[in-house]
Amino acid sequence: VDDMMDSTVAENPELMKHLESEMKRLNFDMKEYLRILFNTKTYQRQASTEDVPLSELYHFPGPVLRRMTAEQAWDSFLTIAVVDPEEYRELPAEVESEIISVDLNKATAQEVLDADEKKREEIDRTRYKREKKYKYKGQLLARASELPSPVSPSHFLRTFGQSDRELISASSDTGSVPQVLFMFNGPVTHMMLEKGSTIYNNVIEQKTIKDGVDVIFMTILSRRPDADETKIALDEIETNGPAGYGNVIWSLVNTREFLFIQ
Repeated sequence: VDDMMDSTVAENPELMKHLESEMKRLNFDMKEYLRILFNTKTYQRQASTEDVPLSELYHFPGPVLRRMTAEQAWDSFLTIAVVDPEEYRELPAEVESEIISVDLNKATAQEVLDADEKKREEIDRTRYKREKKYKYKGQLLARASELPSPVSPSHFLRTFGQSDRELISASSDTGSVPQVLFMFNGPVTHMMLEKGSTIYNNVIEQKTIKDGVDVIFMTILSRRPDADETKIALDEIETNGPAGYGNVIWSLVNTREFLFIQ
């Protein structure tokens, strides 16, 4: 975050004045303000890969190249592996806050506590049954917004920098060795390569190997492979059979093109 002070001189005074007026017009609604910024042509330009020294001005030719946040990466993996990532939803607040039916004029304190515990157990059983359907090797396959925050330290989200909530902003997008190991042999990687995953189902439906390769690239990188990439992928699949598809998928999700926002 920029250190803005009264003495700070804007590089583009006209733009700063316009942004100030927009903030006032929106009555300081940050969500609406960010929506406007995110939809500008400037923000949606291709990411800049230029390494600008701190001593030089950055004229914002485009957003700085950055890795996806932990939550973005997790949700991206879900779209590859889960047919409908939106299907699971946390229990509605109305269910969590249901009032126990107890006549306080007649019930003792112990009876109230017993009724509350019974209601808690009922909610826990309902949550367990719902979560069991969407779990893979102990991990709940739901969008990051539907998971507890923070999750356990061993979870994908925490490994990739989700905040531990000890501070207001403790998240990180810095790479680490555990992240590499997680991508090499973590449950999320295995989940994508198993029968029943979205990408698996879409690939086996294709009539030719070339079509399967196209589906893999479109699913993971949102583009078709070029001639060299096609040749490498076809050679891999023809050499190793069905396992070759998994090798291609695994290779692509470990590329910077997948994990970085361009």
